Amino acid sequence: MAKSPDLSPRIMAPFFWITGLFHLAAVISRFPDLAVSLPAGLSTAILVAHLPLILVEGYFEGRLDYGPKVVQLPLWMRIDSRAVKLTFTFAFVYLCVVVFQTWDINLGPVDFSPPAEWPLAQRAGWFALFTVGFAFPNYLAAMGFFLPALRVITAPLRSLPALISVLLIVALGGAVAWFGLEHVPFPEISAHVAAWKARFEADPYLSTLITVGVPLIFGALAAIFGKRKEP
Repeated sequence: MAKSPDLSPRIMAPFFWITGLFHLAAVISRFPDLAVSLPAGLSTAILVAHLPLILVEGYFEGRLDYGPKVVQLPLWMRIDSRAVKLTFTFAFVYLCVVVFQTWDINLGPVDFSPPAEWPLAQRAGWFALFTVGFAFPNYLAAMGFFLPALRVITAPLRSLPALISVLLIVALGGAVAWFGLEHVPFPEISAHVAAWKARFEADPYLSTLITVGVPLIFGALAAIFGKRKEP
């Protein structure tokens, strides 16, 4: 049985601020003019690291005690932490940008890849508009199904000590991420997956360090913060 919420949002805020800024940096790294200059394998490593990291965040968010709330309020109104909002908003934005860019998707005017012929400043402004500028609607979307799903997935782990949960999440999340890349069933996606793998394999040491190290380091930080007491 999962633990009842037992962590203070105030105590855990530094962890979520740090991971939120990491997700924001990951979003920025998808700006096409910047993405082409990144080291080989870096973008793939960041992508693969996101699944275990997001699961780690979901595990600790599920343990946050926001205090007495009106049950009838929607989830987006019950999250009483700016840091948590930042983290899950930009984690969601990052995954959307990856999907939209990889398969060249747009929803009417919403397109994360600005026209190549535009000047750099105009391209940057366009990208910022549909990522940072659309933070609130993306937050609403993340609270609609993203965070509830994470709470359900990580609930069984909340009965375990934090460090054990983090290790299990990183191991299982990383394995699932790689299994997904290895066994994508759609032929039109396979070429993109092969390109991701090739970039990763071009610098396996850096890529592996990021893929494993990022969620482990953040998870360890969260476990440390979680042992602190309210002043």
